[in-house]
Amino acid sequence: MNKETAKKLGIALIIIGLILIILGIYSFFNSAKNIGKIESPENIGGMFIGTGLGMILIFVGVLLIGAGGMIIYFASIGKITSYVAEETSPGAERITHAVGKGLASGVKKGLRGK
Repeated sequence: MNKETAKKLGIALIIIGLILIILGIYSFFNSAKNIGKIESPENIGGMFIGTGLGMILIFVGVLLIGAGGMIIYFASIGKITSYVAEETSPGAERITHAVGKGLASGVKKGLRGK
């Protein structure tokens, strides 16, 4: 699988996950809305099925969003690490020089004191 296909798959999984979460939340709250309208015992089973289905859809949606995000992350990890390396290398170089100068002067002072 190349990078473009992985990115497209990741975006598709995120979109499917969002749709499942929206459907799950709708199902959950729609069944919870009917709790006050219980008139017959047959209605209770439908409400529990709606609530359970809503929670399952929310869970699957969150999993798909996580999987899609990880696929996109792994597809673009090279660009991310090269950007971070380019942006942090000047600062790391300055810090290294400053630490080296400080150590050198500390060692020289320490050797003179003995």
